[in-house]
Amino acid sequence: MNFAVASKGPAQFAQPSPVSEAEVTAGGRLEVLLPAYETVPEEFRRERDPFTPLVHQWFFRGLNPEALHARHGINADAAWRHLRAIMASWDPGIARPQHVHKIVGVAYLMSLWFDPPQARRA
Repeated sequence: MNFAVASKGPAQFAQPSPVSEAEVTAGGRLEVLLPAYETVPEEFRRERDPFTPLVHQWFFRGLNPEALHARHGINADAAWRHLRAIMASWDPGIARPQHVHKIVGVAYLMSLWFDPPQARRA
């Protein structure tokens, strides 16, 4: 991937970053909000995790935030704002990540801040 961000491990993403209303609407500072692609665990980069399908659903059809429950100590509103700022980003300039980087990065952050989605019963 050509998108270069500061190399941040899970400790830097233990909590969502504060984002402004403008960032939620038009995209945020990806160098701060999105983990470097290389630091995202392999299961997310291969889309073999329970969160990536939710991110695809969110991108194509929308997602009800109540579908996930925030982990203990995580402010759910702050987490959703952080994630929406990444998803809203479209800046064609230097801070433009590949679409797949945004998808797997958001899925990874979801896994840090939300409990795994429950399997649906037939």
